[in-house]
Amino acid sequence: MAYRFIAFDLDGTALHSDRTMSERLKSACQRAAARGCIVAISSGRIYRSTKRFSDFLGIDAPVINCQGAIISDAMTGKELYSRPLEYDMLCDAVDFLRSHNHFVQANTNDGFYFEEDCKWSKYYGSLQGFDGVLVKDLKHDLPCIPAKIVGLAEPEVTLERFEQAKAFFGDRMEIAISQPTMVEFTHPEASKGNALDWICSYYNITPDEMIAVGDSFNDISMIEYAGLGAAVANARQEILDIADVVVSSNDEDGVAELIERYMLEE
Repeated sequence: MAYRFIAFDLDGTALHSDRTMSERLKSACQRAAARGCIVAISSGRIYRSTKRFSDFLGIDAPVINCQGAIISDAMTGKELYSRPLEYDMLCDAVDFLRSHNHFVQANTNDGFYFEEDCKWSKYYGSLQGFDGVLVKDLKHDLPCIPAKIVGLAEPEVTLERFEQAKAFFGDRMEIAISQPTMVEFTHPEASKGNALDWICSYYNITPDEMIAVGDSFNDISMIEYAGLGAAVANARQEILDIADVVVSSNDEDGVAELIERYMLEE
């Protein structure tokens, strides 16, 4: 099979544990693009946070942001596709997390907002590379309806809250763990897999021509959608179990290995 497209997650997948990217990955991406392949980032991060990685890699394919709620032009940030939360979903997710005394924030494609300036707001800002905005009430003081609601807590609390939220909301919202400390709420039609479906139409390609690779629950939909679904070796066991292929860990440049093996070998 000749693969024409690859989508890769960032945190825990393409990024090393110190949140850097390697020259090996940069070279693999650029060589694949030179062959006419499409190389795309697919992340829970907002566009403002992914832009520097697109720039480093020198790739210009649309970027999948906010778990698939937004697809952005890599160079300009223009939204090509958007499926934000509806207002009642925003309110319900905020109320749910508040009821459990769980830190909660709202993410648009260019910023994040919170009601409490604490270790979690600072931690999230350190991951993104910029600070968020303190507001009085997430349900009334945002500049627009957000793409997602994010709850942050210790990993064991995050997993418990994820399971509670799945049971409470059912199919009303897409709920995923993106990192061990983050549970995220998006529109039920917003997922990385649905974003790949949009990409297929945009580029006139088929799922069989796609590769997708990730490490966590929020990557399941795209790993299952793509013709070749891959996991990095450090992925959660649930992701390793569904992957067609497992490559080296994020710290050992598993994404570069995947590109080299399936898009660059003669």
